[in-house]
Amino acid sequence: MIHTQEELQVIIDSRDGVEKKVGIEILGVMCSATKEDQNGMIAIGFDKLTNTLAGTQMGSTTMEFENGSKLVITDENFSEVDALWRPFRKSFF
Repeated sequence: MIHTQEELQVIIDSRDGVEKKVGIEILGVMCSATKEDQNGMIAIGFDKLTNTLAGTQMGSTTMEFENGSKLVITDENFSEVDALWRPFRKSFF
């Protein structure tokens, strides 16, 4: 069966939506990568940045992902979480 460009885009969007919700495993937690998740991760990243600039450590934050998973992000694990989550999220652009 031959699909039109519009039909192919619907298939791609559907697949991407499922993959975004299922997520990527980070520190034993499946972390989704939706737009709402991105907003939360940006807020946590901004907190990390402002604390770093102030010479202080970021407190722990529980990120509640749209797929229902929760991950505690700390000053100590932020870099690892960011290094895994951000490229996964960017793969949908």
